[in-house]
Amino acid sequence: MQKVSKQSLAMIALSILLAISIALTMTFAALSDSKQANGTITFSGNVALEMNCTIGSPSGTGTTEDPYVFTYTPAGTLSESETVSAINAELAKVTFGLADGSNDAYIQVKATVTVTDKTDGSITAGNKSTATGFTVAGDTFTTADAVNTETTYNLSQFVEVTALKFSTLSDGDKIEITLIVKAAQTQADATI
Repeated sequence: MQKVSKQSLAMIALSILLAISIALTMTFAALSDSKQANGTITFSGNVALEMNCTIGSPSGTGTTEDPYVFTYTPAGTLSESETVSAINAELAKVTFGLADGSNDAYIQVKATVTVTDKTDGSITAGNKSTATGFTVAGDTFTTADAVNTETTYNLSQFVEVTALKFSTLSDGDKIEITLIVKAAQTQADATI
């Protein structure tokens, strides 16, 4: 029987350790392999507004480019103060909120009142500085929290007429109430 030298045994042991090390390295390399993908995360859902009013027929779709415009023709038999009260009563009848089946959403509102083709102070109206559940920035109202389909609002919560001058009105002049309402799934997206 041949005698194996210590040097040969050391080389065999080192070769076995090298083979084990290579096998482990390849195994860990295969297990730690990673892949990367880029894409866009899209949150889908149903957010829809519903509008109800008795002031004529609103035109427009309620988007930022095409707002709802309501018209109101003052009755000739009412005094100026009675007409102001009548207009504000009509504003209270314009209601809006999320349609049935809509997801909870944030709502943003802008409302203005003017007389058709008049810029001479025929009507004095303004946005209210407060509206329950809304934060106010200039003429824009935004819900502080997402609301559900059971929450409804009316136009009188946001704008009111305070004075009207008949002496500056002509026959056929119409009072226009412009309402922009937008709903979005996040508060940042509810930007008019």
